[in-house]
Amino acid sequence: MTRRWTRRALLQAGATAVAAPIPRPRLPRPVRVGLIGLEGHYSEVLEAADLVPEIQVVAVAASTPRETQRFQGNRRLASARRYDDYRRMLDAEKLDAVAVCDQNWQRAAALIACAERGVAIAAEKPLTLTLEELGAVRKAVARHKTR
Repeated sequence: MTRRWTRRALLQAGATAVAAPIPRPRLPRPVRVGLIGLEGHYSEVLEAADLVPEIQVVAVAASTPRETQRFQGNRRLASARRYDDYRRMLDAEKLDAVAVCDQNWQRAAALIACAERGVAIAAEKPLTLTLEELGAVRKAVARHKTR
């Protein structure tokens, strides 16, 4: 038998869910994260870092004036090191994961660079703009066993 929801019951259920404390996940060790670009959904990484203290955004590659402004004006990035070039960041930092949040047309090269260094990747969509680029990214990820 299916329950028939009334508007009142739905609102009460939602209020109960909001009022309940949400358990904070714990990670076994700190996770060092780098950001490539400050476009799109980069703020989701920062929000996750606010909720889970083990997530540490330690470096940001910000190459455009707009990204530089976002970097300088963001209190959550105050302790992160800034790089003008993501390749320099990947070479200089010991990162556990990278969030690729740059321009769509730049993303494939950044994904391949991360894969070649064996760094776990989270990326904006679209991953690439062409099927040829997507094939190159898939090969790099498979070859280097990158997550």
